[in-house]
Amino acid sequence: MEHGDSVVAGEVLHPEWRDHAHPEITGPGDVQRAVEHVRAAQPDLRFDIRAVLSEGELLAAVGEVSRGLVQRRR
Repeated sequence: MEHGDSVVAGEVLHPEWRDHAHPEITGPGDVQRAVEHVRAAQPDLRFDIRAVLSEGELLAAVGEVSRGLVQRRR
């Protein structure tokens, strides 16, 4: 979801995806709404993924949170 493009959630997440840290977020639709909510409240908040770890059906992303507007590619 580079640059806060929440529509991508439906393309990259399984329909039964869940966030174990936030059990109220279940599926791509909830992720899309959460991204839009956070982006509206804090437009300069960035989440940069540094590594993706997986084993079987489990996957975890490791990253950083920072502030600063993203330069959109042209």
